[in-house]
Amino acid sequence: MIRSRNSNYEKRVNPSANERAKRIRPSRSERERLHRVTQQVIAAAESAIASRNLSATVEVIGSAARDTWISDDEEGGQDIDIFIGFDTSTSREDLERYDWK
Repeated sequence: MIRSRNSNYEKRVNPSANERAKRIRPSRSERERLHRVTQQVIAAAESAIASRNLSATVEVIGSAARDTWISDDEEGGQDIDIFIGFDTSTSREDLERYDWK
């Protein structure tokens, strides 16, 4: 039996680029959740830095920062890349004392 390109079978076996994009494009709720968790992680990092009287900046980098991450079927499958840049006056000993090597 010859199946046309528009058959249901073909659509299930070889979904179009638009259908694939829909499956991997994060939903509004996924984006909001990632943003909320990112803000919590940044706040926790900044609090840890401040409580140790260190000077540093906290930045989100990677796909979360560029908003190019893809949805994952598993709950919480996204990652957040955090960069912490310490002031050049921060000594290696200070970092090692807090186990931030």
